Amino acid sequence: MNSLLGQLGFIPPDLKPDAVEISRHITREKFLAENPFVKGFNITTASDAHIPGDVGKIASVFEIEKRSFAEIKMALHGENGRRVITK
Repeated sequence: MNSLLGQLGFIPPDLKPDAVEISRHITREKFLAENPFVKGFNITTASDAHIPGDVGKIASVFEIEKRSFAEIKMALHGENGRRVITK
């Protein structure tokens, strides 16, 4: 509801995010079907918990060598053996 898509209804064409995050309340397949213009973007998921019982219900796991923004970016783009796994 308060997301970029929820507010604008689109992603500005000049915005080139490394990834977009989707809610745990929608599947990746349904999100892509409803928003075909995001095809090609890396997609992550998180629980976005507002109550303790929802923490960790869904997550994106980053396979990286060390904690750094550069490593996260490589994982988002599947570079140098890094990757993101949605659980």
